[in-house]
Amino acid sequence: MVNLSSQSDLSRHLEEPSHLTSIIIKLAYKTKDAKELGKPIHTVKPLLEELIRKVKKIRQDTAYKIQKKRVGAIPWTPTLQLICNKQKLWVCIIKHRQGKKTSRNKLSRLQKATKIWSLDNISLQEALDNLTDVKAEHSEYIKDAAKLRKEYLEALAEAITKENDTTMLTELNNLKLREKQRNTARRIKRLRKNQRSGKVTIMHRTIHRPNQPPLRVACTTEVTMTEAAICENESCFSRALVGKFMQPPLRDMLGNLGNKELSTSQILDGTFQCPDTLVNPYAKLLLQVLSIPTHVKRLTNEDIGWTEKELSKSWQHCNSKTASESTNLNFSHHIAGTYNQQVLEVDCIMCTVPFEMGFSPSECDIMEDFKLFKQMGVTDVEEMRTIRLMVAAYNMNNKRLRRLTMQQAEKYNLIPKEQHGSRKRHKAINYLLNKVLIWDTSRQLCLSMAYLCNDAEKFYNYMIHNVTSLGMQCTGMTHQPITAMLTCLQESSTHILTAYGTSKEWYGGKKRKHERELPLMGAGQGNGAAPTAYGLLSAAIIKVMALLGFGAVFATAISLQTISVICSMFVDNCDLWQSATSTTETGEDIAPQMQNRCLGRMPSCHRWSPLPKEVMLVPS
Repeated sequence: MVNLSSQSDLSRHLEEPSHLTSIIIKLAYKTKDAKELGKPIHTVKPLLEELIRKVKKIRQDTAYKIQKKRVGAIPWTPTLQLICNKQKLWVCIIKHRQGKKTSRNKLSRLQKATKIWSLDNISLQEALDNLTDVKAEHSEYIKDAAKLRKEYLEALAEAITKENDTTMLTELNNLKLREKQRNTARRIKRLRKNQRSGKVTIMHRTIHRPNQPPLRVACTTEVTMTEAAICENESCFSRALVGKFMQPPLRDMLGNLGNKELSTSQILDGTFQCPDTLVNPYAKLLLQVLSIPTHVKRLTNEDIGWTEKELSKSWQHCNSKTASESTNLNFSHHIAGTYNQQVLEVDCIMCTVPFEMGFSPSECDIMEDFKLFKQMGVTDVEEMRTIRLMVAAYNMNNKRLRRLTMQQAEKYNLIPKEQHGSRKRHKAINYLLNKVLIWDTSRQLCLSMAYLCNDAEKFYNYMIHNVTSLGMQCTGMTHQPITAMLTCLQESSTHILTAYGTSKEWYGGKKRKHERELPLMGAGQGNGAAPTAYGLLSAAIIKVMALLGFGAVFATAISLQTISVICSMFVDNCDLWQSATSTTETGEDIAPQMQNRCLGRMPSCHRWSPLPKEVMLVPS
């Protein structure tokens, strides 16, 4: 198995003056100064894009020159690595003495790794004897490999303890646990190797024909798979354009990004007056609940900017094998960059500038759609899950936006109690317990209940951007990082990733702008801020339903306090409740209320209830 280049090797190469020149440093400071002096986006953006291009080229060239490392089943230690390098060195010398082709660069690397320099006077027989000795040493090492690995982990734990000022026992347990998890994952991977879902090799596309039955066509070539995926994805991400917030007059007032003045400020301040042309009652109520409460502190650019320490910590918590857009720097590059102060400083500038100013560099306006099977054996492209792979550095900004926004929402108690998904310390088992208790209370009070189990199908794909932006801004978050994220989603050129590789054909972005079409919607599964965006938008919808009087209402037996539950929501699963107001009211009486609640779609986003559902009635 081939691993990515080690972080220490990449960091060491980046320290060389030829790789990180003073030109990059000067350009980075020039970009930072332009931002701090308050210069407009059209002045700062070209500087940042030039900086990104230069840094990407230097670091990709550096990674290309680093040797890939191989790992095996023997527990690794530096001693094992030295023995393996000696074996490779003597094999190269033997080939060279036999007149076979050998790589001078490889020989030079092995000499540097083994500290064996004088090889000019080594004969073929001496090289063969040395190789035999090293093989014998390797055989002896294997017998005590586990013991030596344990000693190595103890030494490593001691070094980490000194660096982090923790206890050795804690660090040693962490290292052992990580090693155990890796070994378990390898065994599971070997057992499931025939069942794992990798890149798609076949799709089935359904073509709807007028006055004829649908035609199901198999797509097995790169061209047909790309065409099917593009057609399905563009159709999926454009369905939300029929929502009320993407139609006049709301789109004219809010814009596509939800940052158009003066309407946006008035909505957030709670002073917005709905125009007479807006007749949808749900849209009016939704705008009403999107105001920022008076007790909520509004964040500024000084509160949201990256620091080098925060960026380093965020990257080091990431997995280097996490997938991202393939033409830009991946997670390994950025993780390795945290071990070099100059590289980290440049990375911090490249992340902070667009995050605080609210724009998307052209180098980041590219994504890859990766199709995954929802169910094994179901190859219909309509039934597949679309993962959007974004540029790693830009998606890190989205993850920071998610953290800051959720911190604001939790701090000021802005999320309804019914919303369990996308939150910390809210487990699915507690969500299930609440459902059981609601049923029990209904039976004990002899109140009829209408219940609907609803699943927001492909919910990330149906979120309208301008109202999603307002849903996040109403927590006190400034609009710039939200605008940067949504601009990237709207202007990105999206390619298709299949077993054939990344397609040359793409959709969205400039093509739709050239054809004078509205940009594609959806937060995108794979976007670091998508879970928070969906959670906050759902929270606003729950508040609207509370204003409309929906939900289950009970009175406690002893304290006579009123308990109101609008729904029970965990990510995309939403259980809607409607209770009777008295014991004389039957299930048939409250069924129309629940049915109207389902058919009254929210105008904002995802399909809260795509089709009329059968209402489950529970008699008293």
